[in-house]
Amino acid sequence: MALRATSEPSPTMIVRPLCKVPFVLVGSPDYLKRRGYPQHPSELGERHEIVLPTYTSVETVEFSGPDGVFAVKNSAVLKTNDSSMMLQLVRAGIGLAYFPEWIVAQELASGALTRLFPEYTTFAPRVYAVYTSRKYMTTKVRTFIDFISAALAADDSVDGSMPRPIAPARSRGSSPVPGKLG
Repeated sequence: MALRATSEPSPTMIVRPLCKVPFVLVGSPDYLKRRGYPQHPSELGERHEIVLPTYTSVETVEFSGPDGVFAVKNSAVLKTNDSSMMLQLVRAGIGLAYFPEWIVAQELASGALTRLFPEYTTFAPRVYAVYTSRKYMTTKVRTFIDFISAALAADDSVDGSMPRPIAPARSRGSSPVPGKLG
């Protein structure tokens, strides 16, 4: 079993949808002071350097907000599949970047990063559990997929909220079914 984030899973895969992951556009205060704070998504185009993740397709991003939908073609200064490196580059003022909201929540709260266009949504790929066969799936894998699906399904919105934390593990011998020992 694997986890995969994508807007459209391959039809050849066996998948179970788990949750959506909203992405936000962020930059460091230093970068925004130096390059200017864009007032509208349509200003991004060629005026701002973008550090793009390679694990999801964001060559063109649609911003949906109070005045409609705008497609922005991103000019990448760098592409990487390393979120940690991307975060360090954005903190250092190299450019703007799209991140899953949960990755930058602390930096946004502390003021180390600034979210651009909070009144707009961008993209929110869905996370899927991907597996090769239903027929030969072990009970442990099926139980894990059921658990993670239930834990993440409680908040499947793209309104900026993050999935709720997973409940603490039960002690040995407890059961999710009242009156039964596990």
